[in-house]
Amino acid sequence: MLVVDGILELLQNGEWHGVGELVERSGVGRRKVDLVVDFLCGFGFLECNMKDRRVRLSSALLVFLHRVEDLERGEGRVGRGKKVVTRGLVGFLRVVGFGLVRV
Repeated sequence: MLVVDGILELLQNGEWHGVGELVERSGVGRRKVDLVVDFLCGFGFLECNMKDRRVRLSSALLVFLHRVEDLERGEGRVGRGKKVVTRGLVGFLRVVGFGLVRV
């Protein structure tokens, strides 16, 4: 599983989450979570409150993920759960040439 997938799944609700919570709930080490969060914040995929070390999906990313999910549902791929949403961003990042960290 890609570290990005696990983090995005935890953030899908659009609420603020602490980085420590992401580490705990994802089962991924702090350094990897920090690396992914810093990357996603740096490119505007997450809204970041660095003072409190809390993050949430940006509104633009939420819209993007919902559109990908709608598109995939329209193609008859319903029933794959949350993975449908996160594959959209991971696929997009691969297309634009960003390397992702694997667990």
